[in-house]
Amino acid sequence: MAFIDCNKALCWMSIIITTVILLFAAIVVTLFLVRSAVPFDNMKFHVVDASLTEFSLSNDEMLRYNLTLGISIRNSNKKLSVSYTLIKATTFCYGKNFSSHDIGVFQQAHKTTTLVRSVFQGHSLLVLTGSEPRDFNDDQRDGNFNIHLKLDIAFELTTDGEVKGHPYRSKVKCGLRIPLLNSSSDIRLGSLFSTKKCKLDDIVNLERPINYWLLIPH
Repeated sequence: MAFIDCNKALCWMSIIITTVILLFAAIVVTLFLVRSAVPFDNMKFHVVDASLTEFSLSNDEMLRYNLTLGISIRNSNKKLSVSYTLIKATTFCYGKNFSSHDIGVFQQAHKTTTLVRSVFQGHSLLVLTGSEPRDFNDDQRDGNFNIHLKLDIAFELTTDGEVKGHPYRSKVKCGLRIPLLNSSSDIRLGSLFSTKKCKLDDIVNLERPINYWLLIPH
């Protein structure tokens, strides 16, 4: 049997390069499996409809508003259900909170979509400073308003009625450009509203760090 005589430095370099490549491949595969198993990526939130029939600011800095949002909540997990124990919706404009309320609690089975209607109606103090009054007037003339929606949610992941993992809290954030609708004629004063995807962020395990191994199907 013939043996290939190679330079020791070259042999060691080849071994090191091969080892690094194999380790990198193993890390990539592991991250892919963990990410695909983490159920949060399969929780989807969209604002699919918006009706803004009043959004006016009086001389005494009182904002009067009437806003209805259609929020689509999708659970794309193949086996896990989501038990929502809190959904609090808050709306902002020009960086200031002007309304909030609790949407309610519900259990969402795997691979299902729930449509939630959230109504914000009333009045609140809105103090605009700097260039904000001019921005408000510009938006009013344009017929479109930048409104941000934040959902504070608390939920548990369940399978076959049993709690899987631990209770979590998170935030869902949506930046919206909403046209003003003339309530008397049902004519939009601004452009048409288009569906907006929201971002699920700041996931916190209320009991202990996430055990990703438990989330990988066995």
